[in-house]
Amino acid sequence: MTDEEAHDAARGIKPTTRALVNRGNVTLDEWKALRINSAERDLLYPRLSDEAFAFALDIVLVNCSRPRLHTYEHALSEVLVPQLLQRFRKAVGLGHMEVDEPPSPVL
Repeated sequence: MTDEEAHDAARGIKPTTRALVNRGNVTLDEWKALRINSAERDLLYPRLSDEAFAFALDIVLVNCSRPRLHTYEHALSEVLVPQLLQRFRKAVGLGHMEVDEPPSPVL
């Protein structure tokens, strides 16, 4: 077992997830079909296609707790990130996406 494989096994990262990380450009359909843990999600976020990245960000925003008004956390989750996501979608030619699916369960 290589050091990377041992490290992955200790964090619960499956070989199929590592293969997607190595390949990159994970599509929205692939992302929606995954059943992964938080360590795997963290590895995959930078490797998502633009469409899958926007969808993942929508899911995270929907599931964030709502911070108190007039805090940095509020500005980030309620104002800045939604605005950034809107600008990102426009820049890459994606329309608005409704997030009506629950996030992938952690296994």
